[in-house]
Amino acid sequence: MSLKTQVEIFPLESIKGGMAEFYTPQSSHETMLVNIPAGTIDDLFVHRTQTDQLLVVRGSFILVVLQNRKYQYIPLSELQP
Repeated sequence: MSLKTQVEIFPLESIKGGMAEFYTPQSSHETMLVNIPAGTIDDLFVHRTQTDQLLVVRGSFILVVLQNRKYQYIPLSELQP
């Protein structure tokens, strides 16, 4: 890996997907930025072939997981990443 001699700034484009706003994936194919407006309640969905890693940068979020036919409610927040 070579050293960069200057800082480059790229504007992020975004698209709306339901209630969330998904920003352009970054150079790592594993990084996606998402803005979810306050008060958003969305339908459950399934990722069958991927694993998500979530980090709340500002505010709080309740992740609802269905596992072994039981719902789990997992609170996430900027205070407890």
